[in-house]
Amino acid sequence: MDYTMIVVWAVVIAAAVFIEIESFSLVSAWFVGGGVIALIFAMLEEWAGARLGGWMVQVIVFVVVSLGLLLGCRPFAKKFLKSPTVPTNADVNIGKRFKLLSDVKGGRSSVSINDVVWTVQVDGEYKTGDFVILKEISGNKYIAEGAGDSKSTESATRKKEEGK
Repeated sequence: MDYTMIVVWAVVIAAAVFIEIESFSLVSAWFVGGGVIALIFAMLEEWAGARLGGWMVQVIVFVVVSLGLLLGCRPFAKKFLKSPTVPTNADVNIGKRFKLLSDVKGGRSSVSINDVVWTVQVDGEYKTGDFVILKEISGNKYIAEGAGDSKSTESATRKKEEGK
């Protein structure tokens, strides 16, 4: 008896399981299913004496089942295993307001974020003390838009507090 193909499919399954455990990126999980079906074909041929076409049919079955699982299940599985992106660096400041440290000249100014001075690119005329809202990061600078001057923001805050 020749157990070569049974061993081959067992090794393919073990390798795919190992790779998936190490990476958990849904890359090789689909090959486990194809390997199991191909292993069943090899066992039926070897132990039950079935004539199913030999190793070439097993390879075709492996490829078809693996591709079917990959194309059919991966998009569905990715939806449920997708983890939310958590901002961890300078992108945590997107959407926040900051006070300009200098007048806007040539579309640029600067803001202080956690004691680090950042360059901001702003469209419009703004003065020192005006507020901007950071919209995105481009290279080593923030792209921002105006959020009003410091006087109008302060008076709006006072009015809000007085109305309480």
